[in-house]
Amino acid sequence: MASRPGTPAEFAEIMPAALFDDLPSPNTTRWVASRKAQILAAINDGRISRAHACARYRISEAELRLWERAVECAGVPGLRVTRVQIYRSVFEGRER
Repeated sequence: MASRPGTPAEFAEIMPAALFDDLPSPNTTRWVASRKAQILAAINDGRISRAHACARYRISEAELRLWERAVECAGVPGLRVTRVQIYRSVFEGRER
């Protein structure tokens, strides 16, 4: 079985660049709500897989699930860091 790419550079070699034109840079360190929403939209549209998003942006699956629950509970404003800090227990405890 062929090995799967694991670094952003390896993904860039096999994926068309146009798929990522409207996505945040893989080097993003400041995660504002709009950037998180862009990632979630790309996953929902099928432009990027969950695994690829986690690898590309160096985020955990748990963090990605937290973002999704935040949107489900409070919409995009729920992605703001202050909202996540306040409601983390609610977002983490809610079953999908």
